[in-house]
Amino acid sequence: MRYEDLLRPELKGKIEIPDPETSGTGYTLLASVAQQRGDSAAIDLMQALKKQSASMTFAGNTSAQHLAEGEVAAAISFLSDQLRFKNSGYNISSFIPPQAGWEIGAISILKGGNNPDAAKQLVDFMFSKEVQTDYMNTAFSFPVAPDIPVNPLLTPVKLENLLAAYRFDLAAQQHEKLLSQWREALD
Repeated sequence: MRYEDLLRPELKGKIEIPDPETSGTGYTLLASVAQQRGDSAAIDLMQALKKQSASMTFAGNTSAQHLAEGEVAAAISFLSDQLRFKNSGYNISSFIPPQAGWEIGAISILKGGNNPDAAKQLVDFMFSKEVQTDYMNTAFSFPVAPDIPVNPLLTPVKLENLLAAYRFDLAAQQHEKLLSQWREALD
């Protein structure tokens, strides 16, 4: 399934996408498509998806919720948001479009922070097998430790569908430029 599949006439008004100005999910969509296809093509695709949508949500998890509740037939959101609803019993089928953007949950220690020992303890705790397993089973993210069996809801995920060359630094650098182009296209 590709993003363009959501542009089929029979889906008009039955899909939902998150707003790239207010949603990290929406901005990840815009930035990843821009990195893959160029800025102009990304803006064109986002405009087409917006015209096709019943509404644009403030946050990506709202799109997943509306999908779970049957308010829309399809939604663009992070997979983890959809899997949380699926795990709660909602009938959701998820697809990762080819070369989709993605996100990383992160933890770090602030250089020069006032309590580096406590910070290191927190990082060690977060990287423990128990916490990695709990996080995977609640946030539906892949664990970083290779010896943790993957949650069954994550086993069908084809990581090769992700845009391997997605550059988070470039997405951050181009944030204002891409959103400015998005705003201009709205006028």
